[in-house]
Amino acid sequence: MQKWGKDARGKQRFRCKNCCKTAQKNRFDVTLKSRQKLFSKWLLGKFSLIELAQKHNVTRQTLNTWFQPFWDEEPIPQIQNIAGQVLIIDGKYVEKDAVVLVGTTYKKVVSWHFSQRENFSSWTTFLSSFKHIPFAIVCDGQKGMLKAIRQIFPRVIIQRCQFHVIKYCLTKLTKNPEYEAAWEFRELVLQVSQIKTREQLKVWLADYKYWYQTHKDFLKEKNIKFEDIDVSKNQKKLEEMIRKSGQMGVPQIEINGKIIVGFDKAAIEKELENV
Repeated sequence: MQKWGKDARGKQRFRCKNCCKTAQKNRFDVTLKSRQKLFSKWLLGKFSLIELAQKHNVTRQTLNTWFQPFWDEEPIPQIQNIAGQVLIIDGKYVEKDAVVLVGTTYKKVVSWHFSQRENFSSWTTFLSSFKHIPFAIVCDGQKGMLKAIRQIFPRVIIQRCQFHVIKYCLTKLTKNPEYEAAWEFRELVLQVSQIKTREQLKVWLADYKYWYQTHKDFLKEKNIKFEDIDVSKNQKKLEEMIRKSGQMGVPQIEINGKIIVGFDKAAIEKELENV
């Protein structure tokens, strides 16, 4: 065999001196490994099957044929160095009793874990698989997840996912809030996704503090003594708040053991009648 130029795709072509036929050398093991990498890239990436097919100049059916041998093999995540990075984690139920826990950085999927439930045990197993400590973890605030993070990475910053913060607040506030404070807060919540710069963040925080101070003064007008606790600076109080209410939303007001989430003036006045 001797080298005989290249084909239209740039692959080396060979010619047999005896029969004068030309062909390419194809190693099945290399081809299989290459297709398996492509399968994992598609499965864990953001490209659709059609987009990937167009990128590699093949049809969607061809990709399906290539990927068929790999569906029975569970892809095993490789250990990734996430030290000093922001780790984004979430759980996705693919069936009633099947959930996949996924960890990503801003660039790629770094790990995953299949389980029957999204709870403390499954999150502990998943987070224990990381060999490095991230700078911060962005999540939706699920109870078992938070407990597992604090056990595995006790000093790591925990940031609530913006999407889940907005979704949670809008669910609690509803489309047509009954009280003025709730309407005002709903407007603030809708502005969160529009914050792109530090200056915009400063403006939004100023508006939020003004709203917070305005409605906090409501308690002062009633001559009620209260303790103002900033749970963002007090980890024990944050855990106590979540344990009592089962929620991370603030503000939360406790009156005679009754937890009121948000500035619901009617609910507050009703409870204050019994003080």
